[in-house]
Amino acid sequence: MNETAFLLKVHSGPVKRELTTLLQQDIAIYLPNQFNGQYDPYFGLPIALVEIIDGGDTDNTVVVQKELGDTPFQVGSAGLHGCTIVTIVSDKAAYMGHFWEIPSWPSTTREFNERVLNFFSGSGQFGIGPGLNPALFTANDNTRVYIMTPRRRGARYTTSNYTKKVPILISTIKTALGNQNVPVAVWKYVRLNYHNPSEEALANTNQRGIALFQFDPNAFGMGNRGWRILYEEMQFLSTDPTPGPDSENGIPPLPPLADNAE
Repeated sequence: MNETAFLLKVHSGPVKRELTTLLQQDIAIYLPNQFNGQYDPYFGLPIALVEIIDGGDTDNTVVVQKELGDTPFQVGSAGLHGCTIVTIVSDKAAYMGHFWEIPSWPSTTREFNERVLNFFSGSGQFGIGPGLNPALFTANDNTRVYIMTPRRRGARYTTSNYTKKVPILISTIKTALGNQNVPVAVWKYVRLNYHNPSEEALANTNQRGIALFQFDPNAFGMGNRGWRILYEEMQFLSTDPTPGPDSENGIPPLPPLADNAE
């Protein structure tokens, strides 16, 4: 078992494993390891949110919807450089999607609808994976929404690169869920500057540009389930309080592991 993934605590009874927050100094190693062949064997090989054809990535949207059962798993994507990740999680299921920046976001309304919004609204979709099943994510199921989307370079953490389209995405998700009060947290990340060779060399070597969801059916022992979301150095656990209303506008950065500060 990977000891960076779990904290072992000794109580008066048997040893109990708990899914916990990773130490900040471990994240820069743990996250890329999940995608470079050194993945945590407890969770297994991550379910990829990228379509590979003839050894190369396509720009198709890829989404995964899984009910939370008795088997640990992880799903996510590395190498994010302007793309948007959406994770919707409840006590029943997880829905995670990778929405490529090009052609989905800067393009026409049709591209944005078919490759992004329609995976939530139920209209015609262009990509791989199912549309959201709102029956798995009701207001009674402790449903939460976590979005990772690029920040405008040089701007504060509350300013996304797509200032008009991100609110449309959030509104579409809320409408699809039938829950205008669903908690939403948005991490607006600073993408690596691929025009700078020193930054480009960091791709897939640390936490930058990586999103990962992990589910553990025995996260807290005695069959108590739990989950963890890692958006770069930002961590969200099933035991956290629900995100407050300010989180929808952007989450303040932590002291940087790289240069994700304001």
